Amino acid sequence: MHIKAPFFNTSLTISRFFRNFNQNAAILDKKRPNISCTIPTPRIFSPHQQHQRPVLQQSTWQGNQYRARSMALPSAFISLGVFLAYHSTQTSHCDPIKPTALNPNEIKNTVENFQRDLLKLVEFHQYLNNIKKDGGRVISFISASRPMSSLNSEEIDDEFNKNIELIVNDIHQHYDYLIKLKHPLVIINGGAGRPGSGMDSINHVAKHLREKGYNIEQIYCDINSGFPDEKLPESDIKVIKMGFDLRQLAVISGQEVYVLPGGYGTNYEFFQLETIKQLKQFGIDVTSTGLDFDHERVTLISNSDAFCFLNYHLKKQFDLGLVSEKELKNIRIIGKNNQITSILKP
Repeated sequence: MHIKAPFFNTSLTISRFFRNFNQNAAILDKKRPNISCTIPTPRIFSPHQQHQRPVLQQSTWQGNQYRARSMALPSAFISLGVFLAYHSTQTSHCDPIKPTALNPNEIKNTVENFQRDLLKLVEFHQYLNNIKKDGGRVISFISASRPMSSLNSEEIDDEFNKNIELIVNDIHQHYDYLIKLKHPLVIINGGAGRPGSGMDSINHVAKHLREKGYNIEQIYCDINSGFPDEKLPESDIKVIKMGFDLRQLAVISGQEVYVLPGGYGTNYEFFQLETIKQLKQFGIDVTSTGLDFDHERVTLISNSDAFCFLNYHLKKQFDLGLVSEKELKNIRIIGKNNQITSILKP
């Protein structure tokens, strides 16, 4: 599309016009001396003619400058009008404004990268669907890549180790049949994380479940660049790397999800999966992928009751009619001493 008389160029010219006008006026002020003089009338009057004597006239350079500027400003607007009228007749020669932010090569690379990652996500879902068809189980974990640091060392160690214990006991209580059948239990995590982080605790969960006899297959769905200072994955762990948005979807591709205490990213993933579930009932695909993200259960786990305020927030949303009982009934909280509660429990 050709845009005539680009506003940016015209406004820039107007700005320069008035700036030059004021600068030239200031230069004249400096060059002209500020001289005040009284010019008497040379006529000599008799006493009885004094009433006919004219009033003395005063003239200063300042007065002349004021009158000059009073005349120059209207002239400036007239000149500007003539300039704009002439400029408008030349618009057919102006080049169209080209958006600088949309580089064709960058657009091409972005689209190609997204297509490649989307293909990875589709193939990943196909792989998981085959495991589920063969009787396996797929569990997703949402957790932080950074360790907690606001608590004292004993409380941090207790939260880290207790959460591992709570998760292992809960999984073993529901899926111990997988041991006898030797069906795979797939654990999806967002990466290796830093030592002592929520992500790192999932590595320990996988280790303890293997010790109990589970056929564990651990998968990292990491971002392309990896998280800062995260551990290197073990050789037996599969790693899938994608751009951030599709990687988030890959992380929550399990049949159920465990959520550990985390920061903005963890909260974002939790509310993302709940939004996917909420809007799906209205036929809205939040992911725009056409893939299914059905979660039988979402479990919030924290030995220090880190989700108590989130629990209150969700209950308040329910009281206000912003979320329904159907949308909350599959969310549960496991806290200290393995105490299990639901969001809607009084």
